[in-house]
Amino acid sequence: MADPVPRLIVRVIGPSSEEVSIRALFEAIGVGGDIQRWRVEGIDAVGEQAEALHRMPVTEETSGSQLVTLSAGISQVIEGTFVGSLSDEVTPWCLVRAIDGIEFDVECRDPRVLAAIRATFPWAVDATGP
Repeated sequence: MADPVPRLIVRVIGPSSEEVSIRALFEAIGVGGDIQRWRVEGIDAVGEQAEALHRMPVTEETSGSQLVTLSAGISQVIEGTFVGSLSDEVTPWCLVRAIDGIEFDVECRDPRVLAAIRATFPWAVDATGP
């Protein structure tokens, strides 16, 4: 059995009432390069670019740079999953799940990404369970 992929939970509202946007989270992850491919699954979002995310088929991939551009017009992600892969890999590299509009569950095979999230959002906690 393979080791579980490390995960973090990031609350949308931090301890000092700072809000975590999907764009800020993507910036901490390092989303933006064209070597990354992203899919969206079951996204329910609010904002001027929400409809563009809602219309994306699960099978359609977009570049990291395009996803960052779209995320600038998203004020809240209520639920759904962003699935990121590197261009030379089949297995997802990073999963970002929005849960009830109050937190993001981030699973990533690159420990440097999780360290960057912890540095940006110090209230992030290790996730346990499935």
